[in-house]
Amino acid sequence: MPTPTTKLAMQKPQGTEPQDVEVLNANFDILDKVAGGYVVNDGITPPDTDLFPGCVVIEKNSGWTWIAISNGVGGYKKKMIYFPMEGGLYTDAFTVPHSTSGNPTPTNNYADFDHNITSKGGQVSASGILLPDLSDYFSSLRWLVTVWCNWGTAGTGYRIMGFTNVNGSGAYPSQDGNVTATPVAGTATNMQANFIYTGTTAGGQRLVTALRQNSGSSINVETRFRVALDPNNCRSI
Repeated sequence: MPTPTTKLAMQKPQGTEPQDVEVLNANFDILDKVAGGYVVNDGITPPDTDLFPGCVVIEKNSGWTWIAISNGVGGYKKKMIYFPMEGGLYTDAFTVPHSTSGNPTPTNNYADFDHNITSKGGQVSASGILLPDLSDYFSSLRWLVTVWCNWGTAGTGYRIMGFTNVNGSGAYPSQDGNVTATPVAGTATNMQANFIYTGTTAGGQRLVTALRQNSGSSINVETRFRVALDPNNCRSI
């Protein structure tokens, strides 16, 4: 009776057994499936019977790659090794009115310039960046958020730039982060800042930039906004 190989469970007939083309073809199919890595459609986890310790699994379109590691109870868990994930937005010049109190005003008139984040069900749109559900990959994660602003010329007051999470009801929670700059009279005010956002692995948070200024009148501003997974602070499931 054939015996299985240790890693791929290919069948090894006994020396006294007759040749069986079906057994040979099944072995060839197994080798073809794992050659260069086990390639699957995006979001698909192979059954444990197809895996072995150290098996490399690659998603066909997203490129996300992980290694199968024993979970100690007969199955496998994922150790992510390559998971590019980012989204970017920008605005043309728009007007921010004078305001002296409250949270900075969220922005909702974006155009996108980078939407790799959509490969996992995220969304980049005029209303912000919707974080995807990554609970099948990570037990915890962290996002890196970068905001750029170019404020028009005005020499009084201050400029506040940051981002916020817009929840499903459309309400705006308190700011997750912001920075303040005091303009120089007669010059534009350029601002850039990096923030850290720890969301849930289930996603569903919509991130947008948020701005405020108190120059005494409206000011035009252009913005860019990028959100990316922090590869050093994502824990595989």
